[in-house]
Amino acid sequence: MNLPEKFYDYRLYIFDLDNTLYAETQYLHAAYRRIEEHFAQPGIADFLLREFETHGRINLFDKLINTYQLPPESLERCLRILRTVQVPGGLAVFHHISNLLYALKAQHKRLALLTNGHPAQQQNKIRQMNIPLAEIFDVIVFADEIQPKPSPAGVHYLLNHFHLPAADALMIGDSDTDRTAAEKAGVNFIQAQHLREM
Repeated sequence: MNLPEKFYDYRLYIFDLDNTLYAETQYLHAAYRRIEEHFAQPGIADFLLREFETHGRINLFDKLINTYQLPPESLERCLRILRTVQVPGGLAVFHHISNLLYALKAQHKRLALLTNGHPAQQQNKIRQMNIPLAEIFDVIVFADEIQPKPSPAGVHYLLNHFHLPAADALMIGDSDTDRTAAEKAGVNFIQAQHLREM
């Protein structure tokens, strides 16, 4: 990876999880297929994926329940599957990101993971990655346990944890939510997709 030299000038690198380290659709495909199997109604997986890609995750399972006339208690079952699904073969971290993480570790940089989302679900993802994120990252923070991004609270927590000023940190994420959290905390930000282009 041919990154600008200044990229390595920071002391702390804060990474997002979904669609920054890996493609979240890997996880969602597995969860949606498992939900379809549970309810034994063909087409559910395609419906969920299409709705997610078109309208996002808000009220996704409510739409499923209404469309397929499922009982109200189906919501809890869908959420349980989403938070515990096992992905066949695990989750593949983007190759260029994997290389970058190991390169930063070799330079003794501090690495932190800051992710939105239900903590149990995010932890389930982390356990299934094809590289040991729990060993690579010095700290893993579930922002929902503090304040979800775009709040800068998680970023401030990490700066305090490492006793570093904002100028010594760089945040890497895939969304405006990540960018806003970084900007509010006074931390520089780079889009994850730009790392693939360098």
